[in-house]
Amino acid sequence: MVKFKHIYPAIAVLGFARSWSSPRALKLARTAGQLLSQNNFMVVAGNTAGTPGAAISAARASGGDSLAILETSQLDDCNDYDGYYYLQTSARLKHRCIARVCLAAIVIGGGPGSLEIVKDFTALKKPVLLIQGSGGICAEANNGANLRWVDSVSTAVKYSTILPGFHFPVDR
Repeated sequence: MVKFKHIYPAIAVLGFARSWSSPRALKLARTAGQLLSQNNFMVVAGNTAGTPGAAISAARASGGDSLAILETSQLDDCNDYDGYYYLQTSARLKHRCIARVCLAAIVIGGGPGSLEIVKDFTALKKPVLLIQGSGGICAEANNGANLRWVDSVSTAVKYSTILPGFHFPVDR
């Protein structure tokens, strides 16, 4: 059984998991991880590399906890990761698990895997914050009841940590 330092509510940080992570995306992810940790939220990611890896590393460096929910095939990828991890047998199960565990998601870029997790969050009516100008799926997504563009990581952290089940005001 995994024992965390504290029982935290969790927020997912999603984005490109590999070499497509731009220096800007990595910086945004580090900021998100740090701010979430400082606000007593656990950072959850589906990978220990790229944008999600930068967020969980920053959370741990800030004294917070992180959780990597990985596919069993990714276990070798997390040799340098010293945080907690939970294994799932497939990408689909991993994505569903992340959406169920977390109160909200902050998306910084991202590809098809991030898009699948976003669909799981929206199906559960959980908030998803997309960082404007971060590329990937953020460049193609549309606003919806639980999907919102934000201009900064600090705004995303603010919205994602307000209340569990927070719904965005309707634009008129």
